[in-house]
Formats: sequence, structure tokens, C-alpha cells
Amino acid sequence: MTADLISLTGIAALAGVSRQRAWQLSRHPQFPPPVPVEGTARSVWNTAAVRVFLAAERKPGRPATRGPGR
Repeated sequence: MTADLISLTGIAALAGVSRQRAWQLSRHPQFPPPVPVEGTARSVWNTAAVRVFLAAERKPGRPATRGPGR
């Protein structure tokens, strides 16, 4: 893996969160897509793109749910 790519564990360390939370962040619609790397099934991301995502202001918590009567 080159220095400009980061794994899920690296994202967790960079963001100061658990690996599980890093995985949740990677599913966010605005999270950068994984970079395809030949010869591996592991997902890796562009470090600069992940830093931009993490620096963006996001609302904390879950999005509001609109159900019946709300």
C-alpha cells in the first residue's frame, strides 16, 4: 500500500474513532469511493480525499426520521 492510500484502520486512527465508526463513515453518501488496488480484496481510500471528508462540517447524530404523524 502506498503512502497516499489509507485503510479502514488508518481512517479510524486519523479520525480518532473506532474501526466500527470508521466503517459507518465509509458508508456515508459523501464519503470518497474506495480506490481499486489490483491483487487485494481490502478496501483502501485516497488519504487526501478522506481528510477533506473528515474536515467537512457534518451534523452530529442520526438524521431526523419522518414517520407517520411527524
